[in-house]
Amino acid sequence: MEDIKKIPVTFILSTGRTGTQFFAKYLTQTCNNVLCLHEPHPTRRFKWYSNYYLTHRLSSQFVAGEFLKTRRKILTNFSGKEYVESSNMIFGCMKPIASEMETVKVIHIIRHPLTYIKSHLNKGFWNGIKGFTARNIPGWVEFVDKDIRKSNDPVMILAARWMYVNRVIEDYQNDFAYLNFRFEDLFVKPGEKSLQSLNQIRNFVGCENMEDEENLHWLAKPSNQSKTNIAEKWPVQQKHLDYLKQEGNDLLVKYQYDL
Repeated sequence: MEDIKKIPVTFILSTGRTGTQFFAKYLTQTCNNVLCLHEPHPTRRFKWYSNYYLTHRLSSQFVAGEFLKTRRKILTNFSGKEYVESSNMIFGCMKPIASEMETVKVIHIIRHPLTYIKSHLNKGFWNGIKGFTARNIPGWVEFVDKDIRKSNDPVMILAARWMYVNRVIEDYQNDFAYLNFRFEDLFVKPGEKSLQSLNQIRNFVGCENMEDEENLHWLAKPSNQSKTNIAEKWPVQQKHLDYLKQEGNDLLVKYQYDL
């Protein structure tokens, strides 16, 4: 296809650690004419683009141009009907991208803040090279409260990030076709709600429903699970719970999460 701007694109967005990698294989292999990629190269730069665009340090034109330039290799010879991109890093770039792409849709997956924080810590958020980047590289961590960013308290930083990122994404429902799901309803103890949700996602990207047995087969193959217990180094304390209750009560109530 010569004009990639006409290709419908759906973004699966979240804080990360919400099972979104699952959809790359699931949708690509079970939906005709749909290509779903998880964090296609070069994705990491869009973490900075998201954070700098949202704080008015990058223009919409720049972000949109970078998306077109970096995705052109993927989409120039695209012969399907829908492109799906699963990436938490591009969460802040929807409006610039929509200024160039004809059709942009958003699937928002949210996870309980405490299990999200634990999973992100177990994946190295504050450890090794990832931890060095989070502590020292400007713009990698979202521009949340300065005192929290300087606290060197990764639990508090991730709690603030959970609120900030999810609020940015849910605001897209005012501008785009939008679906929202809880991680727990999709991937924890798969059942009737999981099956309904998967078929709702399939319909959203132009796929037919799939039989329950086959969907359950796919749900039994989770992707990119945490395999360490690094999070034990940074236990959740009462101050973290109080902060989430005070600053994030609207999200906790809306998504029916208890602390």
